[in-house]
Amino acid sequence: MKILHISDYFDLEVPGGSTSLIEAHLIELARRGHEPALLAGHPGEPPPELSAGIPRFAFRYPANGSSGLLRSVAQLRSQWRQRLDQAAPNLVVFHQPLSANALLDLVDSAGIPIIYMFHSPWPREHMIGRRGRIAHLGASLRQSLEGRALRRAFRVTTESRYMQDEARRLYGLGLGRMAIIPGGVDLDRFRPSANRVELRKRLGVPPGLLIFTLRRLVPRMGVERLVEAVASLSDKPRPVQLWIGGTGPEETKLRNLAEKRGKGRVRFLGHVPEADAPNLYAAADLCVVPSIDLEGFGLATLESLACGTPVLATPVGANPEILRDLDVDLLLTSTDSDAIAKGIDAGRNGRWDDPTLRERCRSHAAARYAWGSAVSLFEALASDVTRLFAAP
Repeated sequence: MKILHISDYFDLEVPGGSTSLIEAHLIELARRGHEPALLAGHPGEPPPELSAGIPRFAFRYPANGSSGLLRSVAQLRSQWRQRLDQAAPNLVVFHQPLSANALLDLVDSAGIPIIYMFHSPWPREHMIGRRGRIAHLGASLRQSLEGRALRRAFRVTTESRYMQDEARRLYGLGLGRMAIIPGGVDLDRFRPSANRVELRKRLGVPPGLLIFTLRRLVPRMGVERLVEAVASLSDKPRPVQLWIGGTGPEETKLRNLAEKRGKGRVRFLGHVPEADAPNLYAAADLCVVPSIDLEGFGLATLESLACGTPVLATPVGANPEILRDLDVDLLLTSTDSDAIAKGIDAGRNGRWDDPTLRERCRSHAAARYAWGSAVSLFEALASDVTRLFAAP
């Protein structure tokens, strides 16, 4: 089957959740004999090639206001027409609303079915940290565009029941048009270290409990509360170190907070290359996911579990869906810093070192969240959509 994924933005140098998901789907679909391709925005030209010889077509991601957006839309529509002339896809998969709205009329006129992968509500993301009439107008416009794209799709997928409920609440979609296809994890890349003692020595891990978190440094990720929680802990029964991976607009503020209150316990790693992430997860004693809002799925949670490292997470978004069946005690009671501190402290007497817990974490990720399982669900849905769309 020829499957074209279309995304507003795709950058392997700084991959987010949707980029990681798209890349995994493309690679696995190609391995299974399909003909996947990607049409996506990129900040520069030419973008890097995809692995396995998967065709990639790019348009310049809009970076300078409305004039940049108009040029991007024109380039995107031109790329679509070229692709259609060369090899029309059997199925289009949209991931974000801007590119979807730019192409809906062309895809419809070509008679090609659409699946929309709903990762997160665009208007709610826009309103985080904003207020006032202009912000609300921006959110209304985003909701209109996103709703139009979702309602025109033949099927809409989400990675969690939480995000499915968000889509239904915002856009009134019926369950019959929706499907849950969880994210996944590469179990070959993310795996426990064969020699954790040597790995920690090589990475320079100090004695005590190492907490790792890999987050985009924006307010909704809750990293500020995690820093405050670590700062509030005593050095007994074990000293605590927090390593923070990731960049974002909150970085300066967080560094200042850590310098003022962190007691020398906080280290900022900056951008973490994908190749380095598995070792950081495997070396850590604990990963904390302190999200305050819109945790649509949590690929970082799966990556940590696959490395055998337990995850302590706030009861937000899809965190309970991933962790509840593994160990309900891995879910914090709230998102505030006191709850995070209590959750960390409760395991410092040996729980975070328990090899049985680490084995269970790996087994949970392997049994439920291998990329192969996720792509099998998508493959079955794609087959149904193309069959039903063609039916008289």
